[in-house]
Amino acid sequence: MPLDRIVPLAAAGPARVLNRYGPTEATVGVATFEVTADGPATGPVPTGRPLPHARVYVLDERTRPAPLGVPGELYLGRDRLARSYLNRPGLSCAAASPTGCPIGGGVRPGLTGDPAGWRPSPGRPAHR
Repeated sequence: MPLDRIVPLAAAGPARVLNRYGPTEATVGVATFEVTADGPATGPVPTGRPLPHARVYVLDERTRPAPLGVPGELYLGRDRLARSYLNRPGLSCAAASPTGCPIGGGVRPGLTGDPAGWRPSPGRPAHR
């Protein structure tokens, strides 16, 4: 849903309006973005900042970290991600990348299939 349909809800009263992102690959929510009356008013609702113990990555077509403004695909990592896809072993960063997964540190990333890109505000990937 676009922001121009959600921002009026944030402006209407004392309740907080949150976008909680959690695709089927995740066992729970992964990222949260608070919609405010004085924040962005148009475009896609940002995915938001990762919740504790979650990682959100935007990787390009070669599964390299996508810089600001470059379209990519949303990948998730850490303990909020399911260990595997039932009968679909190709849906992982290592399987999707011809050069292997660029994310180190024991991260177990998985692709979501969601197009994304980094916004100028740090930590706020947005769906495209």
